[in-house]
Amino acid sequence: MPSERTSLLYILHLQKETDHVVLTNLQEGTYIFQLTVTDTSGQKGSTNITVTVLNAEQTVEHCLAPYKVGRCRASFPRWYYNPETQQCQEFTFGGCKPNKNNYIREEECKLACKNVQGAVEKRNEPVCNENCLPYSFKCDDGCCIDSFLECDETADCSDGSDEKLCDLYVQGFNRLRNINVTTSQSHCVDMPDTGRCDDSIPRWYYNPFAQKCRRFTYGGCEGNKNNFEEEEVCMKSCEGVTKEDLIGQRWSTYEARQAGLSSFETAIAVLLAVCIMIVLAILGYFFLKNRKTYRRRRQPATAANSTLSSVLSTTEDTEHLVYNSTTKPI
Repeated sequence: MPSERTSLLYILHLQKETDHVVLTNLQEGTYIFQLTVTDTSGQKGSTNITVTVLNAEQTVEHCLAPYKVGRCRASFPRWYYNPETQQCQEFTFGGCKPNKNNYIREEECKLACKNVQGAVEKRNEPVCNENCLPYSFKCDDGCCIDSFLECDETADCSDGSDEKLCDLYVQGFNRLRNINVTTSQSHCVDMPDTGRCDDSIPRWYYNPFAQKCRRFTYGGCEGNKNNFEEEEVCMKSCEGVTKEDLIGQRWSTYEARQAGLSSFETAIAVLLAVCIMIVLAILGYFFLKNRKTYRRRRQPATAANSTLSSVLSTTEDTEHLVYNSTTKPI
């Protein structure tokens, strides 16, 4: 469905020999299509495909911007569109702060910029009238420049602020490159993920800060690979992984959240224990009260029984005396 219009006529061609679907007659805008594939056994699979038809302004950003290596010094093969030759050409991308004329595959570059003509976009002067666009880079002096000009090794802000923080990007990127975690242990730095299901399955996850495996509750589906059924397997799989092997503060945020949850759970447990003690005390009070009432009710009956017993005993004694006196030999 298009993002900015309610009705649309487009043409879809299915190329069976290449398993491609070709869309034509699309106008400028972003469209989301649901693609459903059914195999010979009747099983289906669906996914959403986003298609963007560039307008004139977007075409400048995606096709007429000069290619940008960036400040980082990795080596990623990428493609950019050269409007002078109207060809997509390969270049080496450094790894951070790319512009939009940066494509992983040549085919993507050709689809986005086919037959685009024009000169390579020239650098514009900073805009200082407070009409900065959302995707612009804001200089420290309040002026704005195009975001892709940040960290391109040329100062475009009059105060040079667009190049000021670039060393931090380089340092962080170099840390990523120097991580010693093997491919088989890469999941050990992932935060535990309960998944989207609602089961309560006890599992173990590895904490690179504590270098220990800890319990968490798994929902039963999705999640990630930092999920072990046994503590021993968890420790063996992630042995040697430390906090130096991850980037960012997300783990500390998770630990703080877990500590807050633990405190909350402890408070709930204490509150429940107090409530149970109060209920037991009330039950004990009524039990003792009923027991005293029961005893009081039995005391008069016991006294009457005692008097009756005395009378009966006296009568029996009298009878014995009469019997004895009448039967006594003369």
